[in-house]
Amino acid sequence: MLATLLSGMMVVAATACGDGKADDAPQQSNAAPDTTAKAPVPVANIDKMPMADIDTSRPSSKMPPAPAVDQAVPIRTPEGQPARYAVKSGRLTFRYDGDLRGERVITFDDYGLKEFTEDRFIQFPMDATAGIREGTSIATPTERISLQTPTKIAYKLPNLAMQQYLSSDSTNTMSLTDFILARSGAKKVKEENLQGYAATLYEIASQGGPVRWWYWKGIVIREEGEYTQMNKHHTLMLQKIELNIPIADSLFQVPAGYKVQTPPPPPSPNAPGAAPSGTPGGAPQK
Repeated sequence: MLATLLSGMMVVAATACGDGKADDAPQQSNAAPDTTAKAPVPVANIDKMPMADIDTSRPSSKMPPAPAVDQAVPIRTPEGQPARYAVKSGRLTFRYDGDLRGERVITFDDYGLKEFTEDRFIQFPMDATAGIREGTSIATPTERISLQTPTKIAYKLPNLAMQQYLSSDSTNTMSLTDFILARSGAKKVKEENLQGYAATLYEIASQGGPVRWWYWKGIVIREEGEYTQMNKHHTLMLQKIELNIPIADSLFQVPAGYKVQTPPPPPSPNAPGAAPSGTPGGAPQK
């Protein structure tokens, strides 16, 4: 599945758009660091909770009114740190539509340098084999963390995207978000007014088909793509947006009771389930 990185920073993860194995732990790699611009989605794990525990109603197609935000994404925050978003803090609530149903909630602070994401979804229509997939992730300027709730394990890796940005020639000429998009392979499709939001549409290829994100002030406000494990198309619809709200710093720390681990390395090229070395599929997976 499409590994998350816009957080840049965010989440070592199998996600709702792309290739990978949702039930696998995030993996380290000796390959070049992934600077791909991806929508912020956490690791998805199969949860054994009853199917009725998730709301499968369709979301509203009407987005909340666009808040008044005058500035574009700055290169630096007032405190002198890199910035991803044009606003200091906020909470975004999305609902899934299409072949998936559920909810994603993203809470951020420090202009997006800290981010907490909760994701719960299920295939729709449901059948007897359907299970709720859920994940929780944390991003900070120095770390990317995936919380595995059933096992109480927190997988932690350094935030390579931030390291690359700070050491690049672009650190004083473009925002962190623009830096990641520029290096990602994502293509700018067009600028459009999306229900009052002056948005920019970006698109990137994935195994299941194109994935699209609409950015507003550096923030993804809509997502469309494929969940390739289940061959399901989905759209994430923004239902609620709260900006410049107080956020407890404890939200961006590993909760008590979790055991912190480093993700296991990827399988060797000829291990079971891996493509033989030398073939097109043998490259390290993102």
